[in-house]
Amino acid sequence: MFKSPLPFLLLCLIALIPLWQSAKEARWTHLAPAAAVLAILVSTMPVGYKAGVRHVLIVFPLLAMLAASSVMYLWRLQGGARPWARGLLFALLAWQGVSTVRAQQDFIAYFNEFAGSDPSKILLQGCDLDCGQDVFRLASDLRTRQVPTVHLALWSSADMSQMGLPPFDVLQPFHPVSGWVAVSLRSLRVGHVFHSGYPPGALAWLDAYQPVERIGKTIWLYHIPEDRAPVGRDKEITAEPSIAKQAE
Repeated sequence: MFKSPLPFLLLCLIALIPLWQSAKEARWTHLAPAAAVLAILVSTMPVGYKAGVRHVLIVFPLLAMLAASSVMYLWRLQGGARPWARGLLFALLAWQGVSTVRAQQDFIAYFNEFAGSDPSKILLQGCDLDCGQDVFRLASDLRTRQVPTVHLALWSSADMSQMGLPPFDVLQPFHPVSGWVAVSLRSLRVGHVFHSGYPPGALAWLDAYQPVERIGKTIWLYHIPEDRAPVGRDKEITAEPSIAKQAE
């Protein structure tokens, strides 16, 4: 629901009208897309492994068929309802176009208006928001700022040594630091750091600071001055061996 544009969902809802008409006239083939969507959703709802909408992507072409039937229905309406139906149709299509343009370069992190200003409060599992897609943006921003070193807590399986980042180490759980810190929403909220699981509250000390910039939709960049560094800053940050090797 939160990952689909609202005008698209409204068109799918309007499709119930022509579907009902097709059912009354026994045109059963017209019901095939809706039946397939229902079958997929019913069969996947009990699945315990939650990894995002990519596991049910097949429903979207089917839903698009339903939305198309709504477009045809609204366009072909006759009588006094015709101008209202076409006005509604144009409004929904314009809304859909605006939503598409606004999602440019951030399709993975797209959420509709119901998700609010912080979608991380709605959904973080899987790759529906944070899948490491903003690492190149982070590297570009750090180069622009001429950042010499950075502490990272990101969700990604990419080789960080190939991302154009400055020298870095991996932010360790419950180890406050000073300097530049880049943390992804998934790492901050649920403790997923380079496919390692941190305990709850492992990065909660960052709540005392405001990020200087939000990189893309998923990474918060902090700068913690030495004179404001939290207690425990003198503790050494030790990266995991595989990550430490990348930082060399």
